[in-house]
Amino acid sequence: MPVSAWLPAVDKGKNVVKFRIRRKKRAGEKNSRGKSSPWTWRIAALILAFIVFFMAGPEVEIDTTIHSLNLPENPDGNLDDYLTSSEARFDDLIPGTEKTIIWAGEKGVQTDLSLVYVHGFSATRQETAPLCDVVARQLHANLYYTRLTGHGRTGEAMAQASVNDWLNDTVEAFEIGRRIGRRVVLVGTSTGGTALTWLAERASANGQAGSIAALVLISPNYGVADPSAVVLTLPWGRQISEMIIGRQRYWEAENERQDKYWTNRYPTRALLPMMGLVKLVKGIDLSRITLPVQVFYCTEDQVVSAANIETAFAAFGSTQKQLVPVTDAESENRHVLAGDILSPGTTRPMADKIVRFISLY
Repeated sequence: MPVSAWLPAVDKGKNVVKFRIRRKKRAGEKNSRGKSSPWTWRIAALILAFIVFFMAGPEVEIDTTIHSLNLPENPDGNLDDYLTSSEARFDDLIPGTEKTIIWAGEKGVQTDLSLVYVHGFSATRQETAPLCDVVARQLHANLYYTRLTGHGRTGEAMAQASVNDWLNDTVEAFEIGRRIGRRVVLVGTSTGGTALTWLAERASANGQAGSIAALVLISPNYGVADPSAVVLTLPWGRQISEMIIGRQRYWEAENERQDKYWTNRYPTRALLPMMGLVKLVKGIDLSRITLPVQVFYCTEDQVVSAANIETAFAAFGSTQKQLVPVTDAESENRHVLAGDILSPGTTRPMADKIVRFISLY
């Protein structure tokens, strides 16, 4: 080995002289100490550029702007006509899914309590029927069934909906509930429960919580059971999900009535506002919700996360809250916990529990 120098090193403890060999630098060889290869910088720059590109990608839009309503101020002010007119715009609406009021007695007469029902993603008001009808009769309450934008129609119509559409649908439902009842019982299933959770927190913030008698949630969607679904909320979520799932999503209905009243085939992009709504509610302060809250859920739910439901329930600020495990749901996915279509045997018992809970407050 060519040697340029012998460098003695003294071990002071043992007075021993040691030598190390310094290799002679070859012609054209550069000192690599403290210097990075040009390729290292190029790779780092490419990674940084990819991160910037990824983070700048399109995401699901979460717009909480609430638009002004043109509702009749009084219950006898042609609310039925208002709803009929608003739904008449759609020629593909499935009969039995439209927005409607079920009056407890004479049409247009306000009751002490009213019920407002908000259905889940891809479903309609038929999903748990006649649960709310039974509760409303026992409480002698007017009942309003809403319809979230895009639902009860075609799969393509669902793909046109947005988070903002559903928030405005929910606010409209609440305002109708306030007109047909002095205090409102809010009932929501799955993603309908997500929307009503947002509404309850909003009402607490703007001084309207006194108008709400109770919040009843059935399998509320605070996160889907499949954790990989979070990709839908990321930049490029639509594009990534379409690569994984495909452009269309389809699931098999349990029976003919579910096939009729649910939308079980729709563009994959229709999932984005659902996950956007979940993301929105994950960011709100649930401790501000201090009104009575009753939550029904199944630990074996295959659609939404039961653990997330338990976490959200613990976070509610209400001292008047009740978590009700449902162990005898008849739906295959243990998600729809009542209703003649998927779980008829649990409908009456659940209705009785809701009535007892509301009667306490």
